[in-house]
Amino acid sequence: MIIGQINPLITIDYMLLGYAAMWVVALIYVIYLSAQQRNLKQDIDLLNRLLDEEEEDGAKG
Repeated sequence: MIIGQINPLITIDYMLLGYAAMWVVALIYVIYLSAQQRNLKQDIDLLNRLLDEEEEDGAKG
């Protein structure tokens, strides 16, 4: 091997490793966003129930 020359097989391995790492990070981010969306939906449902209860108490009282 000539000094300063890079073996293309090694660089392809690093490129594939970087590509796989990018997809893993993207997948984790999508899972995180999904969990956040689910939590927000639960919060909205809870707030709607509390609002309904408050409106019912106000109508009775």
